[in-house]
Amino acid sequence: MRKTTAVIIFLAIHLYASAQDQRALSTKIADVLATMPAQNKQQLDKSMEEISSLSENGIVQMLGMFSTQGSGDNTALEYAIGGYSSYVIQPGKEQQRQMAVRAYCAALNKLPDNKSKQFIIQQLQDIGKDDAVACLEKYLHDKQLSGPAARALAEISTPASEKVLLNALSNTKDSVQLSLIEALGYARYKPAVSSLSLAKTEQQDLRKVVLYALARIGDPSSASLLQSAVQKANYTVDNTEALAAYLLFLHQLAANGNSAGGESAATKLLNDANAAKELQTKIAALRLLVDIKKEKSLPLLYKAMQDDNIEYRAAALSFASKFRSPGSDKQWLQTLSSVSPAAQVQVINYLAQSSKEALLPAMLNLLKDKNKDVRIAAIAAAQKTGQQNALPDLLDVMKKGDTDEIASVKNSILLMKGDKVTTMITSELKSMPASAKVALIEVLASREADHSFNDVLAQLNSSGISVHRAAVEGRKWSLKK
Repeated sequence: MRKTTAVIIFLAIHLYASAQDQRALSTKIADVLATMPAQNKQQLDKSMEEISSLSENGIVQMLGMFSTQGSGDNTALEYAIGGYSSYVIQPGKEQQRQMAVRAYCAALNKLPDNKSKQFIIQQLQDIGKDDAVACLEKYLHDKQLSGPAARALAEISTPASEKVLLNALSNTKDSVQLSLIEALGYARYKPAVSSLSLAKTEQQDLRKVVLYALARIGDPSSASLLQSAVQKANYTVDNTEALAAYLLFLHQLAANGNSAGGESAATKLLNDANAAKELQTKIAALRLLVDIKKEKSLPLLYKAMQDDNIEYRAAALSFASKFRSPGSDKQWLQTLSSVSPAAQVQVINYLAQSSKEALLPAMLNLLKDKNKDVRIAAIAAAQKTGQQNALPDLLDVMKKGDTDEIASVKNSILLMKGDKVTTMITSELKSMPASAKVALIEVLASREADHSFNDVLAQLNSSGISVHRAAVEGRKWSLKK
């Protein structure tokens, strides 16, 4: 009798203590959630330490507080769990990370809806290692959760996680199959290549994701399949995005160490796109070659200026900008003799962007070119590269040029830097033809060159109506003072 009584008393005490512990645990969880979102790092760190003190069972209980979508607010809980996931991947927190993985996995199947499960799978993606693989594997055949689970395993990216993805592929279909293929591609898992012969299918969504996966992996054995897909798409964008996949593949091929193979295939793509008259594909292939060859692609870019298409030439110049040097500038100048006037204008504008004074002699020489468009481009380039040092030659252009050239020189002078600009203009004013005088008087007025007032005033006696009118307007800047 006494023994029975003692047992009853012991059990009562144990149950009471357990109830007290449970209430204490619930209180701790409620206290943590009340601090979410944390207002500062100090408060956040304290709350994360409190979660660690809950132990694995406490975290499982905390996760059990998730409500189904629409029936409650999970905001504070998501802040707490998301913050804890970030906390446990910090250096020195390996034990806490392992505890969190165990707790997340233990709670995952008990969560009330897929939205909550997706949230915890995302946390496992962030903190999981091989210890999360078995837990995530269970969801690879779930239509709603296979995508998040596959992405998590791909992100974990260990031999074990990648092997699980490949093993699961053999008996899947539809959206689950797509998720697994995409994840294998994301992980760049080479052993999966032989299993991805599904690319031969005519089902577009499946073909699209397989091409993407093969491209990400970048194994040379996939080259002919991907190239054939681009040919089938006529070197343009199609629903399978074969072109984007092939370009990605060639990038990856080079990144994997096969630069020669990537370069050869990209060169063929460039030529094929040119033959197919697919400009954007041709530009993409050129960009790819530049990415692979770096500075060694410059001869290809020089040659590109002989192309008939202005957009293609512009792309070549854009790609070349990262390799600019005095040596390359000299080479660009040499290309001028072998390209069309329109291409010459593009090269001149490109070179002038640097404002390098070393380019000024070449720009001044181009002021005498036979082509008017080239001369006008050279006017602006001379101003950018030489500033007031270019002014004597530009004033000579005004003496001999037509109205377009005079207008171009005027606009360039308005932008010109230098303390002698108005002085040089004033000294040449009398010798200018009427249209040039009008332009220069307007420049002097714009710069409010007081020392030139008498010279402008003298033009009131001009027999030319336009010069007289410009002088009248020009003298107003001084009268305002």
